[in-house]
Amino acid sequence: MEKKTHNATSLNLWNDARFRKMRSSSSFGVFVILIVLCVILAFITGRFVQPDNLFSVIRAFSYIAIMAIGECIVIITGGIDLSVGSVFGIAGVVCAYAMRRWGLNIPLSILIAIGVGLGFGLFNGFMITKVGLPAFIATLGTLSVARGLAYAITGGYTIAEFSEAFNFIGQGYIGPVP
Repeated sequence: MEKKTHNATSLNLWNDARFRKMRSSSSFGVFVILIVLCVILAFITGRFVQPDNLFSVIRAFSYIAIMAIGECIVIITGGIDLSVGSVFGIAGVVCAYAMRRWGLNIPLSILIAIGVGLGFGLFNGFMITKVGLPAFIATLGTLSVARGLAYAITGGYTIAEFSEAFNFIGQGYIGPVP
């Protein structure tokens, strides 16, 4: 009887050069820990992998994921933007302020908020490309300005009590999808 032999290196994924490179990255350990935690939570709680919980996790993470996509593009091109979270915050404050204090409608308030974010982005781009500041320094300054403006506008207090139509944008459901 003839024995079938296999090339050991082709079957051993663990020693594959691409997998070795992936394993050596710092994010691989974080990914493994995330998978282990998800498996543990699935067994311990019994509710972790149910659709309601997964939708809740996705909803809570969605705005961070959207910002991370933009930041990923910046990092891939060799840049850095430290101000992305603070610019997101000031845009939200301006949107809320436009609706609550100025009485503007939802679409116009959102457009103004997008304009604020665009303005900060253009300012960062100008400071980096035309003035010649390093991206780290320019965006660190923008981070401080955006946070300061948000605090100055709100006085440190929450802007709340929005219309049901606006709340639906962030909290509503379309069918089973949040």
